[in-house]
Amino acid sequence: MFFQFVSSLDIDDAVTAYNAADNSLRLFAYEPIRQQFKDVLDKGGGKKFDEMFPQPAGYDQFVEQMKREYLDEQKTPAEPVGED
Repeated sequence: MFFQFVSSLDIDDAVTAYNAADNSLRLFAYEPIRQQFKDVLDKGGGKKFDEMFPQPAGYDQFVEQMKREYLDEQKTPAEPVGED
């Protein structure tokens, strides 16, 4: 949801919203924001993406945790629906 909000803003407002947000929101939104804005900002003549949208604190650990959780879910067989 936060990414959808940020992506609907112009770049200046997106930066303001991102930098004002709680770190937990930035953790989830960072990668989609990077995919949307990085090339445009880095090819432009102004500030680079990493200056405008700093990587959130704990991002590398967050990514690793998400990967572990995803892999754990893949190992757990799904329970049949509607069978008791």
